[in-house]
Amino acid sequence: KLTNDLPLDELMLKDFAGFPITKEEEIKLRKKRFLIGLKVAAGNLNLNYSGDNSQNAVGLEKPLSAYGTSTKSIETDLFEQLRKVKGSQSSVGIDISYLLSKKWSINSGFSFVNQKYSVMSNVSHTTIVSSDIQGDTIIITNTVPNPLETKWQSMNIPLVMAYHIGGKKLTASISFGVAANILFTEKYKTEQLTYAYKLGNRKKSYFNSVIGFKLNYKLSPKWYWSAGVDYQNALGSILNEERVTLRPDTYQANTGFYFSF
Repeated sequence: KLTNDLPLDELMLKDFAGFPITKEEEIKLRKKRFLIGLKVAAGNLNLNYSGDNSQNAVGLEKPLSAYGTSTKSIETDLFEQLRKVKGSQSSVGIDISYLLSKKWSINSGFSFVNQKYSVMSNVSHTTIVSSDIQGDTIIITNTVPNPLETKWQSMNIPLVMAYHIGGKKLTASISFGVAANILFTEKYKTEQLTYAYKLGNRKKSYFNSVIGFKLNYKLSPKWYWSAGVDYQNALGSILNEERVTLRPDTYQANTGFYFSF
């Protein structure tokens, strides 16, 4: 018997990614239940925006009329675009797995995530510019597109259970759980409009539900390569606002290399 009192014929005979191994390899693996790897991912960001278009809801620093701009048309146009806009996401991070049994593992780690999206208003607007030299008021009518770009940087910390099936070299796993998101920075940029705004008061942290699918290929007794997809969806609005909600979800493909120890 081994240190965990399991008879030799009851050994799991599976490695960290679910691959069959010999009894001798299993004995060596008994003290090596961890798998660590570097993972990169990229995919789509869906905002799932809902709410009204009022300046109080979106946090305008001043009414647009204070800048000589038609409030209704641009606000309505920009925030209607938010209902259907799709952004992008990329991430890089560390994955850590702990083998619970021959088919189950618990996985965690952390990823640094970059998210961005932009909306475009084609509504013409009027901007009042005061000249400091002559003291005259110059009125400029802009008809060019008005881009509005947003960038978020955050950390994603998942905690998921994974179920493994497969053969000698190639296995598959399905995972499910939750992930915490911690906001680091947020940037909002307008190029043509002369006002600044912030899309509500974003929470500094929130939780996602997580589901994923992954293929694992055994390169050597200690090295593995994986590729998969995962889906995350915010469990509630990520804004501290009553009239505006954002419940973003992401679809992304990922790949990585892993080492057992």
